Amino acid sequence: MKRLVSLVTIATMVVCMLVPGTAMAESRSEHAPVVADGSSSTISGSANATDRSSSTIDDSVNAAGGSSGMTLQEISEQLSDPSNDPFDYVDDEARLQAAEEEFPERIDLRDFDGQNYITPVKNQGPFGTCWGFAAIAAAESSILSNEELNKDEKTGKQLYSTSLKQGEDGLTVLDMSEKHLAYFVVTPLDDPGNPQDGEGTYLNDGQKVQDGLNNGGLTILSSNSFASGIGPNLESRDECLQYKGGIRQKDGTIDYSHPDTDWGMIDGEWARLTYSDEDDWSLDESWRMKQSYVLKESYMLPSPSGRSEKDQYEYVYNPAGTAAIKEQLNQKRAVEIAFCWANAVYSDDGEKLPTINKDTWAYYMPAPNGGNHAVTVVGYDDNYPRENFATKPPADMFPDGRHEGATNGGNGAWLIKNSWGSGEEEFPNKDDGTWGLFQGQDKAPYEKTSDVHTGYFWMSYYDQSLEMPEALSFDKSNVGKSYILDEHDYMPVYEMAGATTEGETAMANVFTAEYGEKLEQISFFTAAPGTKIYYTVYLLQDEFKDPTDGTIVSYGTEEYKYGGFHKVDLKDPAMIARGQHYSIVITEVVDSKYAINMPIGLGKETATEMDTTYQKGIVNEKESYVFTDGEWKDYSDKALQEKLLGREDKYEFDNFPIKGYCTETNNDIKMQIKFDFTPDGHFENFCTYPGAMNKGTYYVTLVGSSDLPKDAEVKWSVTNDDMFTLEPDRDEVTLTVKGIEGECYLECAIDGVGSARVPVLVTDLILFRIYPYLDEHVYTGKPIKPDYNVDSMYKDNLTEGKEYVLKLENNVKCGKAKMTALPNQPKVSGEPTGSFIIVPAKAAVKKLTPGKGSLKVTAKNQKKSGLTGYEISYKIKGSKKWKTTTSTKNMKTIKNLKKGKKYQIRVRGYVKVGGKKHYGAWSKVKTSKKIK
Repeated sequence: MKRLVSLVTIATMVVCMLVPGTAMAESRSEHAPVVADGSSSTISGSANATDRSSSTIDDSVNAAGGSSGMTLQEISEQLSDPSNDPFDYVDDEARLQAAEEEFPERIDLRDFDGQNYITPVKNQGPFGTCWGFAAIAAAESSILSNEELNKDEKTGKQLYSTSLKQGEDGLTVLDMSEKHLAYFVVTPLDDPGNPQDGEGTYLNDGQKVQDGLNNGGLTILSSNSFASGIGPNLESRDECLQYKGGIRQKDGTIDYSHPDTDWGMIDGEWARLTYSDEDDWSLDESWRMKQSYVLKESYMLPSPSGRSEKDQYEYVYNPAGTAAIKEQLNQKRAVEIAFCWANAVYSDDGEKLPTINKDTWAYYMPAPNGGNHAVTVVGYDDNYPRENFATKPPADMFPDGRHEGATNGGNGAWLIKNSWGSGEEEFPNKDDGTWGLFQGQDKAPYEKTSDVHTGYFWMSYYDQSLEMPEALSFDKSNVGKSYILDEHDYMPVYEMAGATTEGETAMANVFTAEYGEKLEQISFFTAAPGTKIYYTVYLLQDEFKDPTDGTIVSYGTEEYKYGGFHKVDLKDPAMIARGQHYSIVITEVVDSKYAINMPIGLGKETATEMDTTYQKGIVNEKESYVFTDGEWKDYSDKALQEKLLGREDKYEFDNFPIKGYCTETNNDIKMQIKFDFTPDGHFENFCTYPGAMNKGTYYVTLVGSSDLPKDAEVKWSVTNDDMFTLEPDRDEVTLTVKGIEGECYLECAIDGVGSARVPVLVTDLILFRIYPYLDEHVYTGKPIKPDYNVDSMYKDNLTEGKEYVLKLENNVKCGKAKMTALPNQPKVSGEPTGSFIIVPAKAAVKKLTPGKGSLKVTAKNQKKSGLTGYEISYKIKGSKKWKTTTSTKNMKTIKNLKKGKKYQIRVRGYVKVGGKKHYGAWSKVKTSKKIK
C-alpha cells in the first residue's frame, strides 16, 4: 500500500532498567536476569530468540534456473533451527581477516578531530525504552557527522552543534524524538483506507500504552520503523514529540505544557527525576508517517560475542565483530547494541562473579547471557586495562594459539553511552545524576577529575552477552518535503528470519500506482554478510499471473558487506501510470547459495505466555510472492506460511520488506507497443518475422492520452543490435532482419511518459493456420482424416509433405481430435494447430421390456467408440410431445408410465467436450408392447 510520507525476540526482548538512581541499584538488579549457573545461562539472542537464519545465492546461478524440488522444506528446517544466525558469522577466515585489520588504538566520537558527534546523555525513565534511546543516539551521531545532512540546504550553513561541549558554538543541539519511535512501535496502524489497516503491535487485555512502552524491545525495531517511513523526527517539530506525557483535556486535546513529574530524594532533598507515566503519552495518528530524515542504510553487524559451532551455549570471541564495530566508529557512526545487565552471575562451582566495578565503572559479563538492555557504543580503547573490571576478562581467549595477538592480553573496552541520566545534565536528563563514569575516567589514565557522573561506562571487548550491533546512515533531510512510499509492511518485527538453499529462491512485492509516479529508488533487506542482490522492476499486465508477468523497466546488481536495510537509486527510473501494477523482484546470493529473509512477529499465543505485546501482520493476496521449487507462490497462502514456520497463533508473518520510493507526476499515461500487420484479421500483435518477409513495423500507443507529448523525445532500441536495423519515425519504427535468428526485445522510451517493451522473434518458419472444412465427423471405428484448409500468413503455395506434414491425434474415438501442422524444416517456432469433433455413430434400439408402470430400454452398446452417454426420448404412441432422459449406460428403466399404453422410443449417443454435448444421429423409432 502506498503511503504519502511527509516530512513535516522473543527471549532477547530488551527489557530496560527503568530507574537508574544509585538508591535503586539493588532494586534494578533484582529485575535483571541474574544467572545461577554460568554454564547453562540463557543463550544470546543471536542464537536463541533472534533465530536469524542465513540467506544466499551463487553469483554463477542464473535467477531463471531450476529448482531443487525441496527448497521450501529446506527453508522451513532452517527457520526452525535456533543456531542458524546469518548476522553473526564467526568462521575462521573472517576471524583471521578481522585480526589483521588496522584501526587507531582509540576513538571517541565526542572528540573526533576536534568535533563532537554524540548528543548529550538522556534519561529513558519512566519506561523500558532503552532500545529506542540507543537507536536515536546512533541516528543522531550519523546525522551530525554527515556534512550534507548537517547543513541548511538553502544557505549551506551548519545546522546542529558539533562543538566539544555542544551548544557553545551557538548552534542548536540535535535532539530526535524517542517518544515518536517508541509510541508507534507499540501502536497498530489506524488507516481505514489502507489494506494493511490494523497491522502492528497490540497490547494484552487490560493493558495501556504505558504497559507497551514498558515491555521493552529490540534494536531492529528502530531500523524497521525508519525503513517504513515512521520517523525519525526532530523533537523541535512539535511539543508532543518531546519525551513526556500530557494532560488530556475535555475536548480530547492533550496539554503538554504542564506535565506531571515523578520525584525522588537526591542528597537529602526532593527533586524531579522523570516525567510521570500516569500522564497521556499517546500521539495523534497523523504523526505516524512523518520523518525529518530518510533512512538510507542499516548495518546489522556481527557481534564480538560469538557462539561455538558445536555448542550454542559456549562463548567464542569473534574478532570480526570487534572489527565491524570499530569500522563503523571510524566512519563516525555510533553503534546501538544489546547486552545483559546484571550485578553478578554465578560460576559452575557456585562462585559469585561481579560484573560492574563502580569505582571504575567498567562492566564485563563473564557468562553467555541474552540481552536485556540496549546502549550505544560511541568509542573504544584497545589499551583499557583488564584490571579495571570487577571480574577480569581472560588474558588469552585462545590458549591453543588459533588467533594469536587478537585479544591484546584481555585489555580493551567499548566506551558506552547509557540512557539512565547524567550528572552533567539537568531535568529530565539528569535523573539523580549518580550513575556512570566520573569526569576524567573516559580516557587514560582513567582517573576521575571530579565527582560528576557522566552517564557513560566501559564495557569489555570480551563481554559474553553482546548481541545485535547495528549502525545507521541517512539519505537526506526530509523536512518540508514529501515522497510516495509504496510498501506493505508496517508490522514491527522481533526478528528477521532467513534461510539459504541450493534451490532457486526469490522474493517480490507487487504495488499499484495510486498516482502518476516516477519510481526512483527501491529498498530491501538482507540477512547475511556478503550478500549479492539482483533486482528487477517489472511493469505488469493488468491481469498478471505472477510478479514477472510483464515488461522489465529497470534492473541491476548490488553487493553488501553486512546484512541490514538497503536503499538503491535506480539507474533507470521508471514512469508508472495511475492504476498500473508494478513489481520489485529481489534475488539474493550468498556463498553460492540462494537466500531468503522474512519479517516475523510474536503471535498472540506466544506473547500471552510471555506476558508481553504481540504483533499482527496482514498479507493480502497479490501483494507478496516467494519463488521456491520452480514456481511463484502467493505469500498470503496460510498453508504456505504454516509450511515455512507454522502458525497456530505463535508467529505472525508480514509482507516482504521490499519498497518503492516515488515522486508524483501529472502523468496518467500507459504505453503499448503493437505490430502493424494483421492480414485477414488474424495474428494481431504478431511478433515473428519469417524469412519471406524481413521487415515489419511497430508503433507505440498511449492509453490515457491521444497524442504523444509535444517535443517529447522518443527513443526506439532493441536489446540485440545484431538482429535488426531500426528505422524510427517518432511514434513508429520499422525493423529489418539482418539474418540472425533468435529472440530479443524491442523497447520504446518517451521522455516524461515512460517505457514499454515487447518480445521479437526471428525464425525461417512460414506461419499458417490449419482448420477442417467440417467441424464434426461421425465415429467409424477407424482413424478419421478430414479435409482441411490452410490460411497462410503470406500467400505462398504450401504443398503437403514438402513444407509441412499433418499430425492427427485422438482422431478415432468420440471427442475432440487435434490437428497439428509440423513444418518439414529444421527450425520451428511453433506448432500451428486445429481441431474437430468426432461424434457417436447412429444409435439403435435393441430391446424394449415392459414392466409394472415401467419400460426397460436397451440400446446398442457403443462404449467402444468413447461416447459419454445416451439420450433417450419417449412418448405415448399417437401423441406429439417427446420426453427425454439420459443414461451413461446403454440400459435405462423409464418409470411412472401409464398402464395399458404403448410407448414409442428413440435413442442417440452424445460426447461431452468442454462442457458442451455433441450428438450422433437418432436411431429408428421403435414401439413397445402395452405397459403392465
